Amino acid sequence: GQLVTRKGISRKKVRAAGDRSERTAMIETQHPKLSVRRQCELVGVNRNRLAPRRTKTTDEDHEIMKILGSTLHEMAIFRRTKT
Repeated sequence: GQLVTRKGISRKKVRAAGDRSERTAMIETQHPKLSVRRQCELVGVNRNRLAPRRTKTTDEDHEIMKILGSTLHEMAIFRRTKT
């Protein structure tokens, strides 16, 4: 029960091609015939691995969000009391 692609390449052989980063590098986003979805399926990589990872939120980012949140809250209170 080995799954074989149209070209006769088994998934086992493709996965033996290297670790996940090497297999991810095999994906050609502009391939004329194979979709990214199909390429990922063939090499055994999740499509979400192709997108760059988001950076972590810094302490400075949290501080800015806190200031924005309190400012918006104050503006909402001001609007209510103004009318």
